[in-house]
Amino acid sequence: MINISFIYSKEKLTKDIKEYIDESEFCKNEEYRYLDLEFLSEDLDTNLLFIKLRSREDIKNARKIRERLNNAIIVFVSENNEFVFECLSFKPIFFIRENKFKEDIFECLIEIDNYFKNKNKFLILKEGSSIIRINSLNILYIESFGHYLIIHSKGLEYKVRESILNIYKKLDMNKFIRVHKSFLVNREFVFKVEKNKLVLTNLDEVPIGRKYKEIEKTILIE
Repeated sequence: MINISFIYSKEKLTKDIKEYIDESEFCKNEEYRYLDLEFLSEDLDTNLLFIKLRSREDIKNARKIRERLNNAIIVFVSENNEFVFECLSFKPIFFIRENKFKEDIFECLIEIDNYFKNKNKFLILKEGSSIIRINSLNILYIESFGHYLIIHSKGLEYKVRESILNIYKKLDMNKFIRVHKSFLVNREFVFKVEKNKLVLTNLDEVPIGRKYKEIEKTILIE
């Protein structure tokens, strides 16, 4: 579910953006709804925000919003380019110029559509005080360890505070499979299946839980 919110006071512009969104490609393929900012939280699937950018006060508000909704997709709507450079640190997906609205809204929605087409490819996660971006195609397996996950990627490991269930929802379930209450595995890196365990292409071994025994018969076939 995509939750779309407008942090903007111009009703006419908000109405125009909604009309374009309702006809956009990504909304034909995704469930979405419009919510006020106060009802958004990190627990919701995806938050898409259109934020006004006309003054330094707007930059302060954007910073507070980014701190509260770390994974939100942000689009800035600006009257001029004066504050664009300062806002790059918020990692917006697009800037819409009010005086070039029709031109920019089309490009913006194409960019958002591309984002959703690739949303299962990249994970945006918090590692300590840093925000990291991981290509899920490089992940061999994920291990739950207490309140943390250890993500075993090609040549690298990441320790993030996240639940295995939440991260599973963010991944492509055709590629990743749960083989144990504490393990997710990328099918692409399964080398062979042995009794009660999988051997991966890097020769790491992942246990198969009793509850997931049927996986032994299908994981290399599907």
